[in-house]
Amino acid sequence: MAVILAGGLLAPRLGLMTIPMVVALFGGVWIVADPDRALIAYLIAIPLSSAFIMIAGVELAKPVFAVLVVAWLPTLRRWRPLKSDIPLWGLAFVAWCAISGLISRFPMAALGNAFRIFGYIIFLIIAADRLRNACMLRRSVAAVLAPSVAMAALGIYQFLTGTTILGLGLHPATGTFVTWKGYVQASGVFDHPNVFATYMFVYLCLALGLTLFVDSRRVRLPLLVTVLASSAGLVLSFSRSGWIGFMASVVLFVLLYPRFIRLVPVVIGVVVVLILVLPQEQVEGLTRRTTPEMDSSLMARVGAYKTGWRMFTENPVLGVGLGSFYRRFLDYKVPGARFPKNYIRGSESGMEAHSTYLQLLAETGVPGLLLFLAFNFAVARQIILLLRRGGRGFDRGLAIGLAAAFAALVVQNAFNSQEYLKAYWLVAALVAGAAESAHRSAEESGQ
Repeated sequence: MAVILAGGLLAPRLGLMTIPMVVALFGGVWIVADPDRALIAYLIAIPLSSAFIMIAGVELAKPVFAVLVVAWLPTLRRWRPLKSDIPLWGLAFVAWCAISGLISRFPMAALGNAFRIFGYIIFLIIAADRLRNACMLRRSVAAVLAPSVAMAALGIYQFLTGTTILGLGLHPATGTFVTWKGYVQASGVFDHPNVFATYMFVYLCLALGLTLFVDSRRVRLPLLVTVLASSAGLVLSFSRSGWIGFMASVVLFVLLYPRFIRLVPVVIGVVVVLILVLPQEQVEGLTRRTTPEMDSSLMARVGAYKTGWRMFTENPVLGVGLGSFYRRFLDYKVPGARFPKNYIRGSESGMEAHSTYLQLLAETGVPGLLLFLAFNFAVARQIILLLRRGGRGFDRGLAIGLAAAFAALVVQNAFNSQEYLKAYWLVAALVAGAAESAHRSAEESGQ
């Protein structure tokens, strides 16, 4: 897997397109014999693929995912039905997206986006199937957390120096960083700080949950490093939606683990230190980012919300088609809505809704949003069952970490359009896998 990642990172920038093809071939031969190895490889590749790192001109995740599917298909001969209903609701959501998209103005675009989400559901099913084994579940969590420190370190480096490595973190439309008050917002390997912030709080929640309950000092030390690095990355992203999402996870940590409240003074202390260390103009600008009249991105979001609501009211059942919000934006733009020219996605060519729920409501109508919410409810239900099973050590820490991460994602979804964000589907897949592992353990113990 390391060879595949190295080839994917370096070869496109050197113009040697044959190298990633060769390493992908040999790497694929090595992992295809074992679906568990293929799954581990894909889990590591997910954040890098979200950064549009290529292998032979193809997004990194796609060849690795293809190898995963090929490795998993032969195991269907020993298939055992899944216990949770998470995949069923996911498939129902995708089916409606495809049906409603077929009669939209851009049917091929809608079907393409539906197929993209269908791929995430297949990944979720594979993860739920392979993670029945408790050992494989632990290995998979370790694989998810493996890139966390390096990704956070890159974000910190970007903020401190205003530069990056191998062109990572630059916005594809402008070739520059997303900045605020003249300072780079940490974005790691991603094209936007909001995506970077999402991965940071997912890493932070998982590592923090495990740190609170894992007894081994050898395991706790790298977890603490992950907590510190991802915390710094989250702060330096200056992502409001990321901060709001993480605040929701903090509330959940306190509710599920009351002793966590003892760490609140530490959090306050970190905030105070940051206020003292950060440039004064950034600190003063924090209050401006909450006022539409003083912040261009917030101004654009308000206009997008109004446009999205109009789009929904005129297409309440079928919507305008999955992925068509951007394409139909000008057709439904609310008169008088302001979209500043200096806002990257606020040009006259259209923009996203900056709310997953509003965007799905406008694109797939009420049935689409209800099915998506049902999928979220199915994930939440399995998390509740994991928490009720109690347990200790790794199992308890993972359950609380997943609960906190999913709560943060659900809240952040209200402020970002991220139905295609792999971090969201990654957490859902881990929940499905942990649920299947818990069911298997209960069956083996005769409970």
